[in-house]
Amino acid sequence: MAVQIQDILALLPELFPGVQSIPLKNLRPDPENPGPPLTDQAIQDMADNLAARGLVNQIKVQPDKANPFAEGVQPHPDNPRLALAGSPVEPAQPKSGPQLEASVQVDGRPWKVEDFNYVVLAGERRYRAADRLGWVTIPGFILNPTEEEAVEINYLDNDVRDRGWWAGYQTIEKLIKANPGLTQRQVGTRLKMDPGRINRALSLLPLLNPDARGLIVANCNNSNKGIWGISESAVLRLADLGPGSALKPGVKKAGDDSQRLRPYPAIPPETQDLVRRTLETAIDQELTEAGVKGMVRWVQDGGDPEKYRAKAVPVAPMSDQDKASDEDPDEEPYNRIPFSDNSRHPKVMTIPVARVRVNHIIGMVFDFSPTKNMHLERHTLLMQAAGKAADIWVRTLSTAEKKADPDHDYELFDRIYSLKGAQRLGWSELNAWVYDIDEDESLRLHHFVRDHSTPVTWIETYGSIENQLRNGTEKSLAHAAIIHQLEPALVQAVFPTLKLLNDSAREAIARSEIGFRKGAMGSSGYQFTPQMAFSLAPLEKVSKDLPKTQSVVEKVVKVAIEHQMWKGLDELVDWVSAGNDPDEYFEKEG
Repeated sequence: MAVQIQDILALLPELFPGVQSIPLKNLRPDPENPGPPLTDQAIQDMADNLAARGLVNQIKVQPDKANPFAEGVQPHPDNPRLALAGSPVEPAQPKSGPQLEASVQVDGRPWKVEDFNYVVLAGERRYRAADRLGWVTIPGFILNPTEEEAVEINYLDNDVRDRGWWAGYQTIEKLIKANPGLTQRQVGTRLKMDPGRINRALSLLPLLNPDARGLIVANCNNSNKGIWGISESAVLRLADLGPGSALKPGVKKAGDDSQRLRPYPAIPPETQDLVRRTLETAIDQELTEAGVKGMVRWVQDGGDPEKYRAKAVPVAPMSDQDKASDEDPDEEPYNRIPFSDNSRHPKVMTIPVARVRVNHIIGMVFDFSPTKNMHLERHTLLMQAAGKAADIWVRTLSTAEKKADPDHDYELFDRIYSLKGAQRLGWSELNAWVYDIDEDESLRLHHFVRDHSTPVTWIETYGSIENQLRNGTEKSLAHAAIIHQLEPALVQAVFPTLKLLNDSAREAIARSEIGFRKGAMGSSGYQFTPQMAFSLAPLEKVSKDLPKTQSVVEKVVKVAIEHQMWKGLDELVDWVSAGNDPDEYFEKEG
């Protein structure tokens, strides 16, 4: 039987194990690599990094199945381990000996790395940077993965290098296309994603036609670092324009034990176009998640997306008691303050780590985070593996601030883990986005970004406000809420209950929100929200001794989280207020 190409390609990892020097002329990038196209600046940054440090992480390549052999190279017709001797690449000088002569046919020669063409599986930016530097070869691993394995390898490499949320959604789609028999949980396991994210992606993807996808690629940031463009949370609101079928992928029907991913009903082209028009309007108006949510309601009620104009979200009026408790009851009603032009046009620079200080409020949020050590350890390891860090965000200190603090030129207000990781690793410089703005605007910018990426947990934010007020670093609770981009009315309502939460309860709340994001408690996760914390207020009367009260509240919080009480927390609080043990609440319910 004649040698088949797939048999030859299957041998490549065995023929060329470990790190190989792969000629760049034999390589091409994957045209379906998920994520936005690489920018010239991103390639240049990597080229500068390679020139300074060399290649820390080798690329991964797979055979180019569309054009597997280099020009003029032909496989031996009878032996997959040999190329024809007449191929352009000169064979090595043969060694004498009966064993070699017996095992190698005279009309063939052993394969060489340069006999094959390859597609970049992981490391496109490194490949392009090496090409820009004029490298002839690049170190890499030669693999021959299945279609599913290729998707996983590519995604995990992109995820470490933070190619953005849309790349993740594209990868989910590619993996399901490679194996339609996978369940939602299996997809999450393969890609190390929480099932909730898989579910959200599958709710959205069928609604997006090619034009809508092009809008997302053009308007979502390349690495979750920018603030201008459409965020993942905002785009997900468009899923509400879908058919709303009860039969969602990965969800069982009654009496059906299968958990295969089922397709949604066919989405009519007019529905996809409506989603595209809504998305286009959202991008034009730079709408936040709340703004997109409002526009989706407008469209569902029959409004044209193009005629939608975002309106300020009304704030619930404060009660007389709330006003009396505030230090500045005559303060104007809350309206979001527009950002200055300077906040839109930072300079991208490399700055000395030693000349950067951390904003005191950001520092307090970091210090009070119950999970900071876990996140910092992971972030530092990723930085060490990638040889780079996410760009830090800093503002330039004013002349007066520099006079008061001559040791620093910049103040960090975002990406604190990058700075702390660089300090741990002993790095002297970091890439930074440098803004010419004041402290208040830097903090508002910080919280705006957090609202559109991965914010700290609400209990950590509220705790930092609590500490600021205790130390007299803010003039009023309302002012602190505005700085943190929070609704003052909600903060006013929740704030009195904070004193009832001991450290253990706060950590449980923080972990519930982290679990909510990761889907650790189910397909969508569970979050103990600020509104739920407000429901705890009656428990203040269970004891005159604050530590005893906090102990009771801690039990209530943990029971609510354990039983995922989206509703019914008020009944649990009433039960405990009557003198009952929180742990016995569900026992009495049977």
